[in-house]
Amino acid sequence: MDQPCVKYHGQTYRKHGKYYQSDDTTLRERRLLHRAVWIDHFGPIPEDHHIHHRDGDGLNNQIGNLELVLYVVFVDTVD
Repeated sequence: MDQPCVKYHGQTYRKHGKYYQSDDTTLRERRLLHRAVWIDHFGPIPEDHHIHHRDGDGLNNQIGNLELVLYVVFVDTVD
C-alpha cells in the first residue's frame, strides 16, 4: 500500500512517522515539509531553533500552524 504523500514546489513528500518527509537527501534543511514551508515564508531557520506545529498535528503544514521556537523551550514543553 502506498504511503500518503503531498507535492510541494515539485517535490514529493511522503508521510514518515508524524511528518511529511522527502526521500531526496540533497534537500538537507528542506527535507521535512514543515521546514521547507517555513523557509519559503520566512527564510533560514536559526541553528538553535525548531519549527513547532501549534496544533500538535505534524501533518498540518499550513503556515499559520507553524511557529519558530528556541530548541531548549521546545524540549522543555514536550517533557
